[in-house]
Amino acid sequence: MYDPFGELDRLGVHVRRATLRAAWAVWVPHKRAVVLTTGLTRVQERCVLAHQVEHILADDRCPAGGIPGPAAGWHPDHLDPRGWDPGTALREHLADRAAAAKLVDGGTARRVLAQAEHPARAAELLDITEHMLAVRLAHQGGVDHRPARPTTTMGA
Repeated sequence: MYDPFGELDRLGVHVRRATLRAAWAVWVPHKRAVVLTTGLTRVQERCVLAHQVEHILADDRCPAGGIPGPAAGWHPDHLDPRGWDPGTALREHLADRAAAAKLVDGGTARRVLAQAEHPARAAELLDITEHMLAVRLAHQGGVDHRPARPTTTMGA
């Protein structure tokens, strides 16, 4: 079973908890930390941390207007989705797809869903949230490979 806590540990990323009003978690690169909101269930924590691992692996950064840099002194209340750029929705979607693919195999998700009386029960049996189950079922291929970041070349 995929362990996002172990993956974060291998990446040298600390998990901190705070009360967040606008998100369940946020990746803070300059602190090498994921801040996780308080009050989540174990399954919610597992899924949201898997999602955050994907942001880290993709080197996603908070958009302008999101979390200020280290000079400004970060505080959880600084998370403001109004500052998100148009690419944020795509980054969130790609992180969900890749996380869902690691959390549960598509074939297993289909089998369990076929036997469960309700998607909520299938998610419970799979140890994932209903959201991650829906994402996984919507994208049944293999592991989602995120597109490479565009690069610029001097003099091109």
